Amino acid sequence: MTTQDLNPGRMLGGNLPEDGRESIWSVPPGRMAQYFALFTLFASVGLGFLLWYEIFWNTADTLPQTVLAVIKGLGLNAAGSAGLAFQIVEGPKSVMVVADYFTKRWLNPLKEQLRQEGRAETNAKWEAWNARRMEAEEKGEPFDEPPPSANSRK
Repeated sequence: MTTQDLNPGRMLGGNLPEDGRESIWSVPPGRMAQYFALFTLFASVGLGFLLWYEIFWNTADTLPQTVLAVIKGLGLNAAGSAGLAFQIVEGPKSVMVVADYFTKRWLNPLKEQLRQEGRAETNAKWEAWNARRMEAEEKGEPFDEPPPSANSRK
């Protein structure tokens, strides 16, 4: 048995991507550098803001209290930076998944319904035209009315 045989995407009928992920929450190897660059940028900006706030605005604290406040803020900063970087890297793909869902759920049935209504309308026009043509033929009158398809292009 190979690694490909144990791939969850293959085991579930090929519905999951085979892009090297370990889980849905992991970043694909091809986008790892992009993710870490964004994470580093966001974490650095967050750390700078955190230090600026704790040192220059919360000056009533003692040094140990300031250090503890910075350490406490680092956890939130890291979590926020990781989430923001992940959403920026994986966001477009998530949007496409949602768009595909709504297309299949709402747009395709609406298109099919409109197609059926258009077919019924076209069939009704043709049947009415054909009835007029057959009536004129029975009466022996000339019938020079163009078919509905010739009128629909105008």
